Formats: sequence, structure tokens, C-alpha cells
Amino acid sequence: MHIRKLWLRNFRNIQDVEFFPETGLNFLVGANGEGKTSWLEAIGLLGNLRSFRGSTTDELVQWDKPEGSVLAETQSGPTESPWVTELKVAFKKTETGAFQRAAWINAKGYRSGTSYLSQRFSSVELGFHSIVFNPSDHEIVRGDPSGRRKYLNQVVAAESLDYLEVLKRYQRIVEQRNALLRQPGPQNRVLLRGFTDQLVPLAARIVQARWEWLNRMHLPLINSARCIAPTQAPLGL
Repeated sequence: MHIRKLWLRNFRNIQDVEFFPETGLNFLVGANGEGKTSWLEAIGLLGNLRSFRGSTTDELVQWDKPEGSVLAETQSGPTESPWVTELKVAFKKTETGAFQRAAWINAKGYRSGTSYLSQRFSSVELGFHSIVFNPSDHEIVRGDPSGRRKYLNQVVAAESLDYLEVLKRYQRIVEQRNALLRQPGPQNRVLLRGFTDQLVPLAARIVQARWEWLNRMHLPLINSARCIAPTQAPLGL
């Protein structure tokens, strides 16, 4: 998979710039605050509709601009007859002042992030993944459990559309259940039990998928860590 063109408009501090990466290793060189990381963030955004910086949609669009976009042309397959795909994510300010996100694959629009990712990961010519090595990655080990759960959700969902669907359903029911618990007065125990009964099997599937991923990655990660730091204590998952 080769990104042969990347075009950013009103994205972070980049107003309107096209970048044509080479097929080999590319280096982005510049002073602090010039937007080097923004290009990496844009690639990650096209990959999974999520900012690896944890930024909200409003923070991605250049200040005082009503819209912004990220577009990439990717090439894969045989050199003599490659597959060329156009991926685009755009942001537009609504009447409420918030930004609405939309995504396209070859000019076909996807309002749902799940639909966009399902299409990408189900097609060989679209199924690229972006991997970010970030200084804050050590928080996966040192940080609170929510960071580890978030990381596991990202890596497992990138491999399994079924996990992504289950996770979305689980999160939606949790939000509904929490909203019920926040209501004043006596709780509707029948309705609360209904939410709980829906959550239990979904939670079991999520935990099972995480355990399977950890078991599969256990030996490869231990071996990699041993090569990087042979004198350190063994890595455990």
C-alpha cells in the first residue's frame, strides 16, 4: 500500500498543501510547530477516523475556518495495473457551531464510522493500517486501566469487524444504562435489569476477544522485548 498523494485543507495549522510521498522511507523535517505531526495525524485519521492525539473534531480544523478536509490517493496491487483508491474525511461547521464529520471512499459517502471502517477492512485494496510510535505510548503500561482498555479496543477492532460491532453496541447500552441511573427518584428496576441482561453477553464477548489477542501476541512481544532489551526483566502480559 502506497500513499501517492496527501492533501490537507484547513487541517490544524496547514491551510492548503499537497504532499506526494515517495514509495520508500519518507522524512518530514522542520522546526517545532510547523505541522510535521499533523501529516501523521491526517494519515491515521484516514485509517481509523480517530486522532492518535485524542483530539476532538473541533480541534482538527484550522482556527476560524468553517470547514476542513484530509484526502489521500492510495495505490496497491500490481505495478502494471494498480488499484487506486481515494479516501477523504471532511469537517463542516453546523448551525450549532459544532463540526460534523463525513467520510468518503471513491466518492461514496459514509456517515457512520463503523460503515466506513467495515468497507475499508473488508476490501484488500483498502485495508491499510497506520501504526504510530508516540512518546505517550508508555502510558499503556504506566497509566490507568482505561488507557489499556482503549488500546486493546483499537488493536482488536482493527482486526475484527465483529468486535467493532459488539463494542459499539456495548458502549451504546452502557450510555443508556448510565443515563437511567442518573435520573432522580426511584429506579425502574425492570428497565435497569433489561439493560444489564443485554450488557452481560456483550461484555463476555469483549473480554474473550481481548484474552485471545493477548494470548496470541504473548510470545511475539516477549521475544521482541528480549531482542530490544536483553538485560531487562521479562515482559509479561
